[in-house]
Amino acid sequence: FQYKKTRKLENIRIYSNIKTMNYSHDDDDEDDEYSYGGGGTTHHDFSFTGKWGEEDEEDDENDHEMNKNDDLEYQDNQTIIEECKEVFKGKDFIMETAAITKVQKFLKAEGKAEDFVALLAENYHGVAQLANLLADWLIVAGCSVEEVQEIVERHLKDLIIKNFDPKKADSIFTGSGQPPGWIEEMITHPPWRIMFYELSDKYPDCLMLNYTIKMISDAGYQTEMGTMSSAFNQIDVFSKFMKTFILNFYTQPSSEIKNDFIKSVCHGKHTYLYAQCMLNEISMLLEQQGLSNACLNWMSQEISTRASKLGHDIWPLVLLGMGAGKHPRVYLALMSLVEKKSLNPGDITVLYKAYSVADPPPAKYLRIPAFLDLLVNALFQPGSTISADHKPKYLFLMAYAVSAYEQWEEGIRESVFTEEVKQTLKAIEVVHRICSNDVGSSTMQLTADFSLIYQCIRYPIISVGIIHWIKYCFSDTHYHKVITDSSPFQVVLLDEINSSHPLLHSRVLELLKELFERNYPQLDTLIEIEFKKTLIDRMIHMLSRGYILPVVSYIKDCMDKQLSDVSLLRHFVVEVLEMIAPPYSPDFISLMLPIVKNKEITDTLRTSSGEDDVSQFLSRCENG
Repeated sequence: FQYKKTRKLENIRIYSNIKTMNYSHDDDDEDDEYSYGGGGTTHHDFSFTGKWGEEDEEDDENDHEMNKNDDLEYQDNQTIIEECKEVFKGKDFIMETAAITKVQKFLKAEGKAEDFVALLAENYHGVAQLANLLADWLIVAGCSVEEVQEIVERHLKDLIIKNFDPKKADSIFTGSGQPPGWIEEMITHPPWRIMFYELSDKYPDCLMLNYTIKMISDAGYQTEMGTMSSAFNQIDVFSKFMKTFILNFYTQPSSEIKNDFIKSVCHGKHTYLYAQCMLNEISMLLEQQGLSNACLNWMSQEISTRASKLGHDIWPLVLLGMGAGKHPRVYLALMSLVEKKSLNPGDITVLYKAYSVADPPPAKYLRIPAFLDLLVNALFQPGSTISADHKPKYLFLMAYAVSAYEQWEEGIRESVFTEEVKQTLKAIEVVHRICSNDVGSSTMQLTADFSLIYQCIRYPIISVGIIHWIKYCFSDTHYHKVITDSSPFQVVLLDEINSSHPLLHSRVLELLKELFERNYPQLDTLIEIEFKKTLIDRMIHMLSRGYILPVVSYIKDCMDKQLSDVSLLRHFVVEVLEMIAPPYSPDFISLMLPIVKNKEITDTLRTSSGEDDVSQFLSRCENG
């Protein structure tokens, strides 16, 4: 917070330079002589002949016109002087950048210098200087410079947002014919960029704000714009935002897409359609060059799924964008299923007939996540109501969607390989038969089926179905039938899923978190704690399979929010410290160190010799 403290003195010095501005008046007319007819003395001869001559009449008219012009000029000057005086009465006007210009205008209108000096001095309050003084006091009192700067910036930002007038802002922007120079300086600081984002969302039609957002985008801050949506009415800004996000995501794939990005893409139908077209075009270019486009296809599907969950009606755009319009019956059947969010035999039969012929439509139509979720819910849930006549159609469509392979060349499908469809279909049938049994089947029957499930887990769709089945088994109405001991075999299956399918780690962790945070009133307290310890063991296994930071982050949240018994957190620390070794990444240390430092958790684990795992971990972290 730098203020121009000397501006007041600079403005006051104007008074001493009045003579250089050519607005002073000479009073030396007393020595002028007007001589009429010769002689050394002044002689005034006013002779009248009784009536005015023609020349006298012309002179009189000229004098009248001059007097009239003088009166008008005087009135204009008086108006300017009064306007300037009103401006000079403004609080701390001497600190404004327009002060010198107004003073010059005032003097040019023959205003008195004493008047403007008096008005500027009387209305000087020194708010900026007082702010600097208070800031200095805070620093002397012990606050850091960064803390004081943050306080001042936050207060200024709140004042600007509260009193912002888009019309005045636009007048400043358009009046000079070019944007103010201070905007370029402001956008280099994160707090002011955030302020511009908030103002832009509040006043989307403000020209100055729209131009500022474009400047921010051009300066390379596109990744920050996920928090705002109004800026994406500008196609060039949205294009740069998409480009930056796609490049970052493609070079550093993640298992999730941030909600801010989804919100930005779903700002309107035009932004959603533009984003999907961009992803589709890039995906096709990568495919033509023989490069993998799976990451972009997944991103496109994830955007559609998340947009649908937000309540947006995007399925017509999704299907038409995929080219489903070329197959009207398939298009209508899928539209009916995904919009109603329920399966029906009629539409399933239409799809079965379309894909059981020699030249079926592209398999990508069946790979819409919303449609696959409907199939999973129907086939891997106990008490399924699918009729025996239509069940083979459901099973076939799922198997075909996840295992059919198509070879494309320049947008034309050359061949379809369905050899794996039969094997996948058999695996789905086996697991469907097991999962459709009522929860609470005899332990002997479940043990006999255990090996069959293990053999089928290698299929990703089977693992997805088992996760859904486990979630149903541990629901509020069925968990007491399943948790007969501390380690139900359904939970142990999650270890095999984690080992076989890294892309399902996030789903498994979400399930474990849900089970861990739930209360089980029908269970004995000791059995409940032992069961939750089993869930912790599953998380530790995930950590051993490379899913480290999300697991440790969740355990830290449990500690911070007191979501867990201390004994369970202590069990996690003991097991993890036994399996890890340095060097540790900074991200891991930032999450794990607060847990290990918690005395309530680790005090009983430490020894006086300092040879225990806790002491060694702390020592290594402190010594780098």
